[in-house]
Amino acid sequence: MGKKLRNQHVVWRTALWTRIKSLIDGELDHLLKVNRSKRPWHMPIIAALAISFPVFVGAYFDALPSGIKASLGAMIILNLPLVGSLPYRLVTVMAWGFAMAMSFALGLIDQQLPWLRLPVFVLMAFGIVLLGRYS
Repeated sequence: MGKKLRNQHVVWRTALWTRIKSLIDGELDHLLKVNRSKRPWHMPIIAALAISFPVFVGAYFDALPSGIKASLGAMIILNLPLVGSLPYRLVTVMAWGFAMAMSFALGLIDQQLPWLRLPVFVLMAFGIVLLGRYS
């Protein structure tokens, strides 16, 4: 009876180890896979310039915090849709810019009113998911 119980434990541990190993292998395959990008070749260059230029200007004028904030605002170019007419693309970028400015403003308000942090965080997360799925 003891030998049978020991064999069951060995089989159970082996099955568990095999399952964990297959999960890790699957996750590593997804993590290390390099997919082909659908974005045009010049978008990373434009994004790098749009994001880094405000930081350089802020550093030049000894206003690095302002340059970093402006750099965060310039990241809306990363949300530029790849398809659609020009007005649609402009409205989408404008909506994302407004959402980023609103979230920054709400973050500043939440610094002063700590009891508002959780409700504002929940509403912001809901709004971001809503905007991200339907834009």
